[in-house]
Amino acid sequence: MRKRSINKGILMLCVIAILSLVSTSVVEAVLMSVKISGNLVAGGEVNSFELSPDGQYTVFIADAINYEIQDLFSVPSTGGTRILLSPGMTGLVMVKGFIISPDSQRVVYWVGPPSPPSEDNQITGIYSVAITGGSVINLSGILTGDKRLDDIAVSSNNQHVAFTILTFTPDDPLGITHYMELWSVPLLGGNTVLLESLPKGNIDFQITPNGAEIVFIRFPLGNLSTLWRTNMSGDNQEQLAGNEIQEFAITADGNRVIYTKQEIPPITELYSVSIEGGVSIKLNGELIAGGSVIDFKVSPDPDRDYVVYRADEVVNDQDEIFSVPAAGLGSRVRLLSGSDNPNFDVRSYQITPNGLGVVYKADVLADERFDLGSVSITGVPPHYWLNGSMVAGGQVMLYSISPDSSKVVFTADLNTLGVVELFVVTITGTNLTKLNTVLPPGGDVLGFQISHNSQFVVYYANQELSDINNLYLAGGGLPPIKLSNLSHKLDLIDYDITSDSKGVIYRADQDTYGKWELYSIFDRFPVYLPLLVR
Repeated sequence: MRKRSINKGILMLCVIAILSLVSTSVVEAVLMSVKISGNLVAGGEVNSFELSPDGQYTVFIADAINYEIQDLFSVPSTGGTRILLSPGMTGLVMVKGFIISPDSQRVVYWVGPPSPPSEDNQITGIYSVAITGGSVINLSGILTGDKRLDDIAVSSNNQHVAFTILTFTPDDPLGITHYMELWSVPLLGGNTVLLESLPKGNIDFQITPNGAEIVFIRFPLGNLSTLWRTNMSGDNQEQLAGNEIQEFAITADGNRVIYTKQEIPPITELYSVSIEGGVSIKLNGELIAGGSVIDFKVSPDPDRDYVVYRADEVVNDQDEIFSVPAAGLGSRVRLLSGSDNPNFDVRSYQITPNGLGVVYKADVLADERFDLGSVSITGVPPHYWLNGSMVAGGQVMLYSISPDSSKVVFTADLNTLGVVELFVVTITGTNLTKLNTVLPPGGDVLGFQISHNSQFVVYYANQELSDINNLYLAGGGLPPIKLSNLSHKLDLIDYDITSDSKGVIYRADQDTYGKWELYSIFDRFPVYLPLLVR
C-alpha cells in the first residue's frame, strides 16, 4: 500500500479549516487541489479519465502534446510526472478509448482515425501497455477496412482481453451486410482467437467471474437469438439456451446464468441455467394474462445467490418486484404484497452490496409519488420507508446504497418543490439528514458519489450561486467542504473517488475557461470525517 505523503503545512491548514467550519458553520474553506494533467499545448484539453481500480493512478486521454492529436497518459493520483502510454500517435491515428486491468497493472487502449461521433468507434488496432509505461504490445494486429469496436473487457484474472468488432463492407455504408466477430487474446500478447463470427447480426458477451470463460448471446439478423458459453481458446463451446434470448447476467459465484426469453411476443419470462449447461429453470411465477418480466438484477454477493426481478406478474400493468433463489430451488417472493395504493408501480430498485436487502422507488404510499423503501431480499418483514414526509408534488430523484449496505444517499425535492437537495438515511429509515447547506434561488444538487469506505459523500451542486457548479464533500455532521473552485457559469465536472477513499480526482476548466484539465484533492479529509450516520 502506498504510504501517505502529506505536507505538514497543508495538514495543519486542513485542521484549521475544519475547526473553523465547526465553529462558524459557514462554508468558507476550500481544500487545496493539485493539477495533475501537466502542461497542455495551446488549445489542448483532457477529454476523459479513469481511476485505476487501486486508486493509485489516473489514466486520461488528452491532446496535450499536439493540438487535436489524442494521446493516452497516466499520472499518480497524488500528482507527479505524467507518463505517455501511446507513442506514435498522429493526425491520422489517435487514441479513441481505453480500459484498465482489474489488478491496475496494465491499460488496454484502441486507436483509429479521427471520425465524426457516429463513427467514433472506428479502430485500426488494440494495444496493451503497463500503467507505468514501457513497451506497447499489439493485441489485434493491424485492422484494415471499416471496423468498429463494439465492446471490450479484461478478464478478472488479468489473463485475457475479449472484444467484439463490427465490420462494414465498403459497398454497404448502411451496414446491412455487416458481420460481427468475438475475439480473445492474452493480455500480454499472443495468438488472437476468433471465438464467434456472425454475419448480419450482433453479439453481446460477458466474461465469467473467474475470468476463464465467456458467455454470449448470438443475435442473428432475422433469426432466433441463442445463449452460448465458450472458453478463451474457443475449443469448448456449448449452447446453454435457445430461441429469443434477450438479456443475461452471470451470478456472482459464476455458477449460473440468468436470462430473459421472449416466449410469445411481447411476453418475456425469466430463466436460470447452470454455467455448465443442462435444463433451464423458470424463475418467475405464472404470469397474468398480458403480464411480462420487465428486468432483473442478480445479487452482487457470491454467498447470497438471489435474483430480484420486476414484472406485472400478479396484476396486469402493475410493476412489482419479486425475489427468487438463483438456482430456482425455492419459491419466489412478492416483496411488496399489500399496499395503500392498489395501482402502485415500482419505478426502479437496487440490491444492497451485501445481498441482504433491496432498496426501491415506488408509488406505494401515494399514487404517482415515488418514495424510497427498503425490504429484506427474502421478503421477511419489516419493510421500511426511507425519505420521510415530502412536500406536495415532490419526488425522489437519484439514490445509491453505501458500499457497507448500512445507508442510502438520495436527492429529492423533499422540503421545497423544485429544489433538489441531498439526504442520507439508514437502511432502516432512521437518522434522515440533509447533507447540503441552504441553496440559493435556482440552486440544486445535481449528482453525488459515496466513498468506498461509506464515510463521506462527494456531491456536485450550484450551492453558492445558481449558475456556478462546484464539488463539495459532506459527512460527519460537519458543514460541506468545497473541493473545486470554479467560477465559470454552468460548467459540468467529471469526478471520481479513489478506491482507498483518500482522494478525489476531477476534470474541469477551473483555471482557464474552456480548457479542461485534471485536478486531485488527495489523502486529507477522511481522517477527520467519521461515519455519516450511525
